[in-house]
Amino acid sequence: MQKAMPQRLAKFVGSHSLRGRMLAGAIFDKMCEEGKTAPQEWRDNKVLHEKFYEELARTEKMPRQQAFQQYIPNTPVNRKRMVGMGMEEKGIENTPENFKALYGQMREKGIFEKMLAKPKEARTTISSRLLVEAARRKFDKSK
Repeated sequence: MQKAMPQRLAKFVGSHSLRGRMLAGAIFDKMCEEGKTAPQEWRDNKVLHEKFYEELARTEKMPRQQAFQQYIPNTPVNRKRMVGMGMEEKGIENTPENFKALYGQMREKGIFEKMLAKPKEARTTISSRLLVEAARRKFDKSK
């Protein structure tokens, strides 16, 4: 189950490229899933936001292929995002025909398998559970 990203994070992430937005979404999903966070905790505990920003900064320093292979699971929606990113980077007009053609080319060349993590193997650099636990401890100490 995907959780809605808090508005403060969403505004920050919205200013990033499609690559950055994909990575940010993967990090947020992992922190929610493995850290078992709830929307209320994201509203109350701003240290979670700090940990999110730190992890996103780590991904932005990585080569694209390495970051995608680690963070982004190979799912239908992420394959579509990769095609959109490819069109954006190559200056290809985003029409249904162009999208279909590029998707087919990328599938034939095995790009999705080369660039994206197997769904159960996608992970953050530092365990998402540990990121969330560290944020909780720091937040509790600040009270």
